[in-house]
Amino acid sequence: MTREFCGTIPTLIVSFALVLGVGISRATDNLATPASPRLQDLASEIEKGNSIALEAFWEQVKRERAPLCEEIPDRPNDVLYTFLWRTADPKEGKGVRLNRTWPSPGHPRQEALAHLPNSDVWYLSDVLPRAARFFYGIGVPEEHPRSDGVDPGSADPLNNRTLAAGSLEHPVKYPFVEGPAAPHSPYLERRADVLHGVVTDLEISSAVLGTKRKVSIYTPPGYESSRSPKAFMMVFDGDAYQSRVPTPTILDNLIADHRIPPVVAAFVFTPEGVNRNDDLTPNKLFQDFLSGELMPFIRARYNISSNPRLNTIGGSSRGALIASYSGLCHPEIFGNIISLSGSYWWSPGEVSGQLVEDSGWLVKQFAESRSVSLNVYMDVGTWEGPGQLMPNRVLHSVLKGKGCQVIYVEFPGSHAPFNWVEAFPDAIIATLGFKSTATGHKLKPAA
Repeated sequence: MTREFCGTIPTLIVSFALVLGVGISRATDNLATPASPRLQDLASEIEKGNSIALEAFWEQVKRERAPLCEEIPDRPNDVLYTFLWRTADPKEGKGVRLNRTWPSPGHPRQEALAHLPNSDVWYLSDVLPRAARFFYGIGVPEEHPRSDGVDPGSADPLNNRTLAAGSLEHPVKYPFVEGPAAPHSPYLERRADVLHGVVTDLEISSAVLGTKRKVSIYTPPGYESSRSPKAFMMVFDGDAYQSRVPTPTILDNLIADHRIPPVVAAFVFTPEGVNRNDDLTPNKLFQDFLSGELMPFIRARYNISSNPRLNTIGGSSRGALIASYSGLCHPEIFGNIISLSGSYWWSPGEVSGQLVEDSGWLVKQFAESRSVSLNVYMDVGTWEGPGQLMPNRVLHSVLKGKGCQVIYVEFPGSHAPFNWVEAFPDAIIATLGFKSTATGHKLKPAA
């Protein structure tokens, strides 16, 4: 994958803040001196009367893509990003906003850009971890629509690297950035030199839930000719975990590289007409369906292990919530849990955006349970906000106290599939494989 270009900053004045234990610095821009050295150099050339400096700057931006990315002396873990907008219309420029997806203490999520005098350059700088990957938006005032069809508040005409966000049915493309030190898993791309498994779509009629449900089953290469029971993995959000997270490809590569044994995987879908948030929350009916209908349905058709230590259940966000609850309810089936940005703030009486009496309900269930022997991989983004981050930290401690083996990772990033896809191979290795890593994630039991 292409990385962002990074230059060098000779001097930079920044203000430093701690957010939930993670340092996020805010660069100091002002009308006289931008934080970016490249903009400082451009301003100097314009002041000297260099008539070609401005166009040369934009040509370089076109080749490298925005935002500018510059190194910071004595800050090896951070880089300076400068987001850009080009317009000679001051009315348009004053209305443009950077839409952040990361915390910036003392500054709003949407912030106006500054203007470089005597130019068509508008800019805003932030210091972010060099290992981060993120998306953002550049907002254009509605009264000044652009002729190129840029979607207000999302697309950046200076950055053609985009990422689909939103739902699979209604994706929205946002500009995307990967820091120069962002970890990359080697298991995400389909390889021609690797044997490929087979995915089969099935449908189960549930008397417990009163509905039909789609389940896709991945079988590894050589499955038909093997008689030995296979390790098993179940994941929720079956559509996303075959598209945005290419699980069949990940499993093919991990098996081929002998990182995990051959695995049969089940992808569980939420039925049409059923709200995902309702479907993937702790409830007795779903657990009765899981243990009494779905698992017998799969076992009758596939040769999978009955040893819970060889069986993993996992998901992300609400999928992680229901996976962890399933592991708590049925440790005799699932001895391993994968939790990516788990929504452990949830409560039975949830109110959007508010803490209610039973907030953190599942954390309490684990705390009040008897000791459980589970192997758990957890990760969460430090940009996901205190309501998401703190319950994950508490659950991590609770699980350790209950005697579980826990690998816990915090990464500089938001609540998004492009972060989960990078972690997922390591999570599979941690729960079913050989407890080592080929990426930048730290796979070791938490202290």
